[in-house]
Amino acid sequence: MNALPYYKRFPRDFLEGTVGMPFEEKGAYGIVIDLIYLQDGSLADDSGYISGHLGMSVRKWNSIRERLINRGKLQVNDGIISTKRSDNLMLETRKLRDKNAENGAKSHENNILEGANADKARDKPEPESEPEREETTTTPRTEVVPAETKSGGGGPPDLPSIPDQSVQTRLVAAVGQDASFGFSDMLEARRWSSELGLSFDEQTAVIAEVVATKRDGAPNSLKFFSKAMQRAVGIKKQPELAPTTANPDPSAQPQRTLAEIFASIHEETSEGAE
Repeated sequence: MNALPYYKRFPRDFLEGTVGMPFEEKGAYGIVIDLIYLQDGSLADDSGYISGHLGMSVRKWNSIRERLINRGKLQVNDGIISTKRSDNLMLETRKLRDKNAENGAKSHENNILEGANADKARDKPEPESEPEREETTTTPRTEVVPAETKSGGGGPPDLPSIPDQSVQTRLVAAVGQDASFGFSDMLEARRWSSELGLSFDEQTAVIAEVVATKRDGAPNSLKFFSKAMQRAVGIKKQPELAPTTANPDPSAQPQRTLAEIFASIHEETSEGAE
């Protein structure tokens, strides 16, 4: 058995593919995938061996195994446990191994031929050569100037990231104690930040204002608040009318405070609820 020391792992596919699964099924599924590649794609359907790696009883593993098979996550054929992706990846790996072995054999043959040719050239007498003439040449000096970066600071621009655990907890708390959201909801919160330019504090405030007017319980997805986020951005960008002064500054546009913005959202939401 040639166990793989590593393999391609796709964390986004794993997280999105296990949304809604309880923790014990997710954990067992992840370890079983590791065991499949550790056994070179030939993991025997041995409940004692697998449950030992999972740290649970054989009875418990058999129950989880049945649920994973019903979900289409695992498949058992001829006493071997595998996944659809592991079968394809192991086929690619075997082809790569065969190709590397073939290239290694060709490289060994080429080294032997090069060694033999070097021996022949060494034994052959060298012809007499004329004395070399000294030539003076001037090589122009080329100065290498580093290219300027577009950002002006020499580094790549910051990319938006998925909210960390503390921010996720604040967003869920703003919705209510019964709220439960998955990975795709956190991607929606990241979009509010990267595309709409709302900070996580502003997002939390908008969610709290909308929930205060919602009478039928917490929503089942953060996407429910996307329209409210768009309204918040529109209200935030609207300049507030300022009193006329003796010397008005045409370039100055007073910004609306955060409290005024969310008060407007509260009024719109209340009117829509009526």
